[in-house]
Amino acid sequence: GFQLEVFPNRPDLLSIEGLARAYASFTGLRTGLREYEVKEAGYKVNVEKKVEGVRPYFVTAVVKNVDFDDSLIRSVIQMQEKLHVTHGRRRRKVAVGLHNLEPIEFPVTYTTKPPDFKFRPLGERFEKDLTQILTEMHTGREYAWTVEGFEEYPMILDSKGMVLSMPPIINGEYTRIDEATRDIFIDVTGTDLKAITEVLNIIVTTFADRGAQIYAVENHYYNGEALKTPDLGPREMALDNDYVNGTLGMEFTSEETATLLGKMGYDA
Repeated sequence: GFQLEVFPNRPDLLSIEGLARAYASFTGLRTGLREYEVKEAGYKVNVEKKVEGVRPYFVTAVVKNVDFDDSLIRSVIQMQEKLHVTHGRRRRKVAVGLHNLEPIEFPVTYTTKPPDFKFRPLGERFEKDLTQILTEMHTGREYAWTVEGFEEYPMILDSKGMVLSMPPIINGEYTRIDEATRDIFIDVTGTDLKAITEVLNIIVTTFADRGAQIYAVENHYYNGEALKTPDLGPREMALDNDYVNGTLGMEFTSEETATLLGKMGYDA
């Protein structure tokens, strides 16, 4: 076996699929920029002002036709845990929720609820109130510090009031994912919009590399802004070849630099 060190600026390498994508580029098997189609289906979520001082940012996506075999489940769990620890600062900065899309009725709402609000947490037979979840359940006790000091706690519900999640603590039981799940709703909450957007893009492209289709969601914020995610469009930047050579102490031609950029997954 071997060990691979992943630097903080490459969270895309925390999944098996991301690592395979980078390896294919670097070895010349498939160079250049990857393009992903994002389809439209009219999915909408609403972000209420109540979350502003608690956990203000929320981005979402849908992926369909996922082949959830055992290896993919293990890969997704591993990726989710590593993203939470690294990019997510133990869920405080970023937390990810994956849900079975089938029972969810849109629009979904991101809001807050008081400590006596009850729902059925993942893996539980009965409902618990939010205080019980934070004090009695292992996951609740482990991550209670992320919501400490708040009068109300973040909650994600669908249009009929079904609880999807209490981020960043625990998901609800009714949107549990198993090997029969084919379509998934993804939520990413946090305190840094750039970070949660990057994490969402990593997750949806991981599923797409396994053959799933990506669908956009319109996230409507309390201030009137609407943010459609995921945004996987390419971005352009200028690179001076003289700067490259001066920094690296090399004498690459522009063509050689473009070839090397292709091996890092860029078009140039």
